[in-house]
Amino acid sequence: MEKGLLILTLIIVLVLSLNAFAIRIFKLPKHKRERVRKVSRIVYSLLFLGIGVLFVTSGDSSFSGYFYSIVGLGYLVVNWLEHRKKPL
Repeated sequence: MEKGLLILTLIIVLVLSLNAFAIRIFKLPKHKRERVRKVSRIVYSLLFLGIGVLFVTSGDSSFSGYFYSIVGLGYLVVNWLEHRKKPL
């Protein structure tokens, strides 16, 4: 029971901190907000690549690993192509 309450408390704190972070991001000027979006998209795609590599190297679910890697790499390429078209 104590573990469940601890996990619930940690999840609530995490969600509240992400909400506070999102509210602060929306209050930024447009050019800074776009820069934060660009960085977060890059971090998101690198996270997908990392999960994919982890799945492939562990050997448990290599199909899922390849899927995550392809999605992460594709997202990174799309963001790079979009960045070339629209400089900040």
